[in-house]
Amino acid sequence: MTSGDDRLLAFADVLHSPVQVAHPDWAMVGEPAPDASAGLRREVLGRLADEGIVGFGVHFADVPFGRVRRAGDAFAWEPLA
Repeated sequence: MTSGDDRLLAFADVLHSPVQVAHPDWAMVGEPAPDASAGLRREVLGRLADEGIVGFGVHFADVPFGRVRRAGDAFAWEPLA
């Protein structure tokens, strides 16, 4: 979704918790392909960070909208106020 120059990416079940932003290799219990899922999480996080896209995490409870920032080789979730 776009509005002017802003874009929004709803990443649905790619990430289930803000903690996975900092730890994309952490899989959900019963995840059928944890390695492939971790790769997809890193890809989505990189795109959010590099392109400045606002993220919407339906599973992120009280902080569903935010931006991803690179923190060295890791990522950090910055909720929107």
